[in-house]
Amino acid sequence: MDTSFERIRTAVETAGYEALRGVRDGTGTFVADGLRFAWEKRDDADEVVFYVSIGSLPPQPSVPLCEYLLEQNCLGAATAGGHIGLYAPTRVLLYSFRTQLDAVSPEALANMLRAFVAKATDLIADMQNLGSSQTSLMDFSGSMLWV
Repeated sequence: MDTSFERIRTAVETAGYEALRGVRDGTGTFVADGLRFAWEKRDDADEVVFYVSIGSLPPQPSVPLCEYLLEQNCLGAATAGGHIGLYAPTRVLLYSFRTQLDAVSPEALANMLRAFVAKATDLIADMQNLGSSQTSLMDFSGSMLWV
């Protein structure tokens, strides 16, 4: 079994979340606060990326929504060091963070995940108030970020 999966599973469970099996090696999901989060390990690096949908970008996004996204994303200051990006084929807005897997203990990664989940929940609430539809329960099948 993939040792990175076991390390991440341990961190997810230590954080108090439900770890789910990945659909292929190097990917997985977990459930926290009723939301499905995904992760993918880069094949070419010891780096793992965690991500969740925070909503969909409307076809005609409002100025306040665009300003909010830019302000939150500026230098990662309002995203707890994460990033907000657009997965253009589906117009899904993703909130993500990445870390070197070998650089953190499972306990430290669990703390990072708790902060990530808390910030994701806040972002989703703000996005709904600004008119973005919630798609955070979408089915992540892996390879979403590296296609």
